[in-house]
Amino acid sequence: MPESKSSQGVEFNKVQREVLRSNSKPEFRAAVGLSREWDARKAGREVARDTLEKLGTDPDFFLLFSTIHYEKWGGFKEF
Repeated sequence: MPESKSSQGVEFNKVQREVLRSNSKPEFRAAVGLSREWDARKAGREVARDTLEKLGTDPDFFLLFSTIHYEKWGGFKEF
């Protein structure tokens, strides 16, 4: 008789916990970038480049905040 989906999920969770225990703790890294450039596109590229350089590695997740001026002057078009 095949396993039910709930028992498969429980087994998967057990395996997942074991993998997490066997690996080192996840690393959280943060960096802050700032630009005083008026050109929105240049500012966005500058902030992204500088922030990635500070991190020293490619992130799994990148969160970017900007002022309303960034959108107003075409900065979001680069994304």
